[in-house]
Amino acid sequence: MQAATMVVLLGYALGLEGSYFGIANHPKAGWATDMPGFDHGWSWAKNGAFGIQGKQRMYLMEDLSVNDWWGSKYVFYNLLGKTVTFTVDISGVPCGVAACLYFVAIWNPGPGSQYCDIQPNFGGCFEMDLMEANSHAYEASLHTDLGSRTAFDGTCNMNGCSVNVGRYPFTRSGLKTGELYGPGAKVIDTRKPFQVKASVSKDGYMTIVLSQEGRTLPHFNQTEAGNFPGIWSGDSWKPEKYPKPGGISKAEAAKVVTAMHKGVRLVASTWTTDDTSWLDGTGCSGQPHGNIWDAKISISGWQVQDTPSTPAVKADAAVETTTSDANAEDVQQKFAEDQGATAVAAKGMTMPFSILPWALAALVGFVMLRVIRKPASGSIVTQLFSRSGQRTACASTEDAEELLDSAPTMIDCNVGNEK
Repeated sequence: MQAATMVVLLGYALGLEGSYFGIANHPKAGWATDMPGFDHGWSWAKNGAFGIQGKQRMYLMEDLSVNDWWGSKYVFYNLLGKTVTFTVDISGVPCGVAACLYFVAIWNPGPGSQYCDIQPNFGGCFEMDLMEANSHAYEASLHTDLGSRTAFDGTCNMNGCSVNVGRYPFTRSGLKTGELYGPGAKVIDTRKPFQVKASVSKDGYMTIVLSQEGRTLPHFNQTEAGNFPGIWSGDSWKPEKYPKPGGISKAEAAKVVTAMHKGVRLVASTWTTDDTSWLDGTGCSGQPHGNIWDAKISISGWQVQDTPSTPAVKADAAVETTTSDANAEDVQQKFAEDQGATAVAAKGMTMPFSILPWALAALVGFVMLRVIRKPASGSIVTQLFSRSGQRTACASTEDAEELLDSAPTMIDCNVGNEK
């Protein structure tokens, strides 16, 4: 028995622990785990999907069959001009647990994985977080370098430039975040799988859009990301107190370009800590801290492709079908229209829904004068009122008034900053 145990341990010491996950140009690719010690969960990959249960961290390697980390290589990614798409089932990730999918700088492996991220005790390297999430909150972040570390100076330093939905009860525009993302939410219902679409422009700007069953939730982008301190708890229920995001500067985008030319590697992990309020403060208010050993995440449909130059997608193109194939600007505009904002001739300008009742009242007044003079025209008034409904926030028409406490011209999910 002892001899068999020693053989198994020696196998883990010499080889890579993980599961095969063949991808284009790398048929022997696989996910290799490196969580030290025996207090870790397990990972899996099967039929084009991969996932984790419990606490674990894993990397996508070129060849999982090599004998050790020294002989291994990470799958190299340069995401400039690329779009990443995947479907995630996060229904099994509870409050207090973060399931993450992210890219970090490539460091040659050996003797171990040579893991790094933006934290100083892990090397302080470039980190681009597509997802730090659980079933109640979702955050995406960019960390270009340590820089000023914990200072909030507008750079994408250790604190990062981030967008979060679930940390605070509202967005800056007054929408309830629980109506946008979470179990039973009207836009992204995390009881079911949803799609993530992340694009990086050739000049280094990242855009992330979540979608599900025809509904879209624009998330991270060049203008909505921010580097600023958290909101005082006493102001968390006052959207007017929320800070305005500073956006991603050209200098920070240039650092992304530099990092991508050097290459980044893909990492998936699950982890926990006593306080995850930076991620899910409001979303998990009144909820117990979950057990990471029961947490499980599944990701499928993973693809990295050239970003199309136009919103149109050829019918015979071998691409993953998502609920939104438009570019980021068009998605944002569509979402604004679903919010009740009507586009006008000048591109990028919108007329808030709150203005429409005044215009409608004036029109009705004019028609009523005609009614007095011509009673037969009353049917016109009936038609006007019957057509005045609006579809808002990507929800069904009957949920529109309940969903919107106000009528902003754009969904804005920049409601907090990273830990």
